[in-house]
Amino acid sequence: MTVLLSSGLARAEPRSTELGVRSDAKGTRFSVFAPKASQVELLLGKRRFPMVLRGRGVFETLVPVGKTALEDQRYSYRVTDKNKRACLISDPYAEATTADERTTSRVANLTYNWNDRGFRRPPAHRLVISELHVKDVTQLAPDIPVSDRGTFVGMTHRSVVDYYKSLGTAIQLLPLQSYDSKQGGHWGYMPEHYFALKERYAKVQGRAHRELMGLVDRYHQEGIPVLMDVVYNHTANGEDLHFRVLGHDYFYRLKGDGTDRNGAGCGNELATERPMVRRLLLDSLKHFVEKFHIDGFRFDLAALLDMDTMRAIDRTLPKDVYLIAEPWAASRALWSKKDLIHKLKSTRWMVWNDTFRQSVRSFVTGASDGETRNKLIASIAGNTRPSGWRVSDTHFTARPNQSVPYVDSHDEQALADVVGGNAQRQFLATVLLLTSQGVPMLGQGQELMRSKAGRRDTYKDDNPTNWLDWTMTEQKRRLSQAVGQLVALRKSLPFFDGSEPLTDRDITWIRDGLPDQALGYHYHQAGQELIVLANGHKSDNVTVPLPSGNWKVVADGELLAVDANGLRTASKDYRLAPGCAVVLSR
Repeated sequence: MTVLLSSGLARAEPRSTELGVRSDAKGTRFSVFAPKASQVELLLGKRRFPMVLRGRGVFETLVPVGKTALEDQRYSYRVTDKNKRACLISDPYAEATTADERTTSRVANLTYNWNDRGFRRPPAHRLVISELHVKDVTQLAPDIPVSDRGTFVGMTHRSVVDYYKSLGTAIQLLPLQSYDSKQGGHWGYMPEHYFALKERYAKVQGRAHRELMGLVDRYHQEGIPVLMDVVYNHTANGEDLHFRVLGHDYFYRLKGDGTDRNGAGCGNELATERPMVRRLLLDSLKHFVEKFHIDGFRFDLAALLDMDTMRAIDRTLPKDVYLIAEPWAASRALWSKKDLIHKLKSTRWMVWNDTFRQSVRSFVTGASDGETRNKLIASIAGNTRPSGWRVSDTHFTARPNQSVPYVDSHDEQALADVVGGNAQRQFLATVLLLTSQGVPMLGQGQELMRSKAGRRDTYKDDNPTNWLDWTMTEQKRRLSQAVGQLVALRKSLPFFDGSEPLTDRDITWIRDGLPDQALGYHYHQAGQELIVLANGHKSDNVTVPLPSGNWKVVADGELLAVDANGLRTASKDYRLAPGCAVVLSR
C-alpha cells in the first residue's frame, strides 16, 4: 500500500480493492473510498445494506445477485461522518446517473457488440483533428430528424459522418462526462462524475452509454478516430457533491485556512497528487478506452495536474492513445510548456500551441511585425530549438510532434470573426496550420467560416451563437472542399513525421526582401519539395522569386482551390495578392 499524509491523517491506497460496482462469483460488490466517514450505507431501491470498512478508507458491501439483474436500478450512499452528520450522495465511480445526479446513481450494463475490429489508430503525425460539440454540430444539420438533433445518435447520421470522412479529420468532442449544467453552462466544463456520461446527449434517456458506444463504433468503421475533452483539474462546486462529503480535504487542494485553492478559476482544484485521486483519474481514463474505445483525450487546464500524474497517465494508457494537454491554468500552474523539453520529454504528451494561434492571428490580419513573424516561423517548425538559435519562449518542444497547432477553438473569438469574414484570409490561416509541424486542430466549423458574431467566451450559449450553420453557400462549399483536399495533401507528403527537429536540410525560410507581413518556407525531403507562400499584408501584393524550374500550384488562396495534381504551373517570380496563400510542389 502507498501511504500519503494529509491533514494529519494517514491515507492509504488499497490496491487490491476495485471501486464502484462490479460482479464476482458471489454477487455484486459496491465499494466506495470514504476517508472521512465513520459509517457508510448502500441504499439500493428500497433496500439498505451496511457497508464494511475493508481497506483504510474503503467501504464495501455485497449484494447477492449478479450485476445484470440489477441493471438500471438506482442506488445511493448514505455517508455518516465522525460528527454523526449524515448525507446522501451518488457514487463517484457511477457508470450512469439519474436526473438527481448529486444523490442517485444507476447500475449500468456496458456490454456492447462492437463492429470496429478492423480499425487501427493512425500514428499521431498522420492525425488532423476537428474540435466539435455534439449539440452544436447536430442542432441545425438539415438531414437529421428533430428527435436526433443534439444527441450522440445525431452524430451518427450519414450526412455528418460522411462530412468528416471527406474532411479527413479525427473528431474531438467537448466534455461528455456528467457535469453540472447550471455551473458548466453549455460546454460542460464543471464535471460531477468521471465515469458517467451527461444524459442530455442521449436520444433515449438512460442510454447515453450505449449511444456513445454506437457513435464511436460508427466512426471507427469509417476509419475516423474519436477523442474526448476531459476535465480532471477541478470539479463542480457545492457542499453536497460526493467528493466534498467523502473527504473535502483529501480530494481538493486547500489553503492554510481550509478554503479551496482556485488555480482553475472555477472554484477548486482536484488534488491529483493524492494516490486515490490519481487512481480515480486513471481508472476513469481506462474506463473510456476499454469500455468505449475512445482513441485519445484533450486535458483541460492540464497544468494543474501534478507531474507524477502526467507521467502515470502516459505509462498507464495504451501507447497508441493520443494525449493532448492544455498547458496552462488560470493561475498556480504546476508545470509549463517548457517541461516538454525536460520532465515530459520521454512521454507522448502533446500540448495546445497558443504561440502558434497568437502569431497566426496577428499575421493573417496584417498586424505582424518582425518579432511576430519570428514567432510564427518557430511555431511552423513545431517550436523546437533550431540550430544556432538562442532558447526563448518560442522554443518549448523537444520534437515537433509535441505541438498541437491551432488558430480556432471553442475559446476566444472564431477565426472568421477575427478576419472579418474574409474567406481568403480564413484559408490563409488554415494553409499555415495544415503545412506546419505537429498535430493540427481545426476549430468547429473553421472550414465553413463559422462565426460567433464576434463574441469570445460563449460557454453559456445553447443557441445559434454556438450552433454550426450548415447552410452551404458557394463560398463555404469551395472553402470546405479546399480544406479537405489540403488535409489529404498533407497526409500524402513526407514532411510531417515530427519525430525529430527540423534542420536546414529539411526546410528553408523565405523572408529576405519581404515585408514583415509576408513569409515563405520551402520543405525539401526524400526527393520531394513543397513551397508555401503567405501574404498577410492588408493591401500590398508581394513578389517572391521561386527556385529555378517549374512548379505545380497545388493550392491557391485567391481561388479557394486545391488540387494535388496541380491547378497550373509557375516559375521565376510569383506575385501573391494580399491576404492570400499559395502552395507549390514538385
